[in-house]
Amino acid sequence: PISLRVASTSTVVPSHQSPPAIHGPPSASSPLSNALTQEDVESFIRRLVPHVRLVRDMPKWLLPYYLCHASRKIMFMLDPRNIGAISIESLMMSEVFSEFIRMYESEIRDAVVTFPVGCALDILPQTLIEHVRGVKAAPEWVIKASECGDDDYHLRCSVEGYENDGNDPSDTYTVNVICPKKYRKPDGVIEVFAATVPRDALVWCPSTTEYVPPELSAVTNWFSLPLMYRIYDHFTVLDADSDGVLTLEEFSKYSNSSYTDLSTSRVFEIHVHDAGGRHVMDFKSYLSFVVATEHVGTPQGKKYLWDVLDIEHTKDKIRVEVLRAFCKEISDKLHENQMSKITGESILSEIIDMINPNWHEYVTREDIDKCKQHHTVIPILLSHRNFYAYDCREQSAAQPSSEEYVQ
Repeated sequence: PISLRVASTSTVVPSHQSPPAIHGPPSASSPLSNALTQEDVESFIRRLVPHVRLVRDMPKWLLPYYLCHASRKIMFMLDPRNIGAISIESLMMSEVFSEFIRMYESEIRDAVVTFPVGCALDILPQTLIEHVRGVKAAPEWVIKASECGDDDYHLRCSVEGYENDGNDPSDTYTVNVICPKKYRKPDGVIEVFAATVPRDALVWCPSTTEYVPPELSAVTNWFSLPLMYRIYDHFTVLDADSDGVLTLEEFSKYSNSSYTDLSTSRVFEIHVHDAGGRHVMDFKSYLSFVVATEHVGTPQGKKYLWDVLDIEHTKDKIRVEVLRAFCKEISDKLHENQMSKITGESILSEIIDMINPNWHEYVTREDIDKCKQHHTVIPILLSHRNFYAYDCREQSAAQPSSEEYVQ
């Protein structure tokens, strides 16, 4: 749905129904003359937000995190050499941009989702007062909420009904706004305030996803708001001291502490840079790790995780002794969690059998590519839960079916 042409001035000019242009050269810091930095990609996506289903309804405070989330995958996939820029042409022709476009609508009205009756949403108290003033006085607790000093503080509400189809920004919605716990009276009675507001005054909240049809929420699409928020929420849960970054100790709890100490320390050593004298992982670095582990089958994901395994920094091969160290940690984790008594040597033997390297003392990148199982081999070297899941599948596949038992 997006057609862009590159003008002689290196500016990308939109066609009549296209989103805003990508201006170029986009950045003085860009190492390429006709390329985009991550900041440029964020700026481009920002202009497309009104056209993206549900994303257009997110609270304002979430926008910077969404832009980082969206642009990080694009840069990770299209800038494998980490030069800090990607060409406009590669972006337009990429599969990752196609994934984003599946959430995009050329007409803004088509991107406006109808919130069904009962749907949970948020609304700013200031917005609520603005729309009820002159119709009926807002309750005292709404006024208190608007004066709390937090511009991002929202009130929870539920949809009672709407006019027309409910999918126009100006369509009127009737909502029941629920008094927050901190503003309730001593008797504990939950006050509800009925109000009429335009569709665009309503804000998405995590519970909204439960009421939206799956084909619209698209929870498996990286660029969907529900998936973005789930990843962001995981990050905040790991961030025990709420300082906006993860220490190695906090990051080690990722995926229920399933990654070995050796794996997590290597991620920090290779992919996390010092920030003001602190060796901590910011949200951007966290997203790179998530993209890599979720896309192990891609060259970019494989390179990211190969570097984690490449303790000796050879770049093209990993000695069996190094693999043995990773396998021992997997075995120790399985024993510690009483999941299996398998030894590190047995795991190593299984890994070597899967890869079938050309030389018995080390494994090369070519060996990994040739075995066609890098999407399995690499994850099970890093996480004991990944190995356990793989091992259970293998055992299930090896067991005869009930019919075979009968025979």
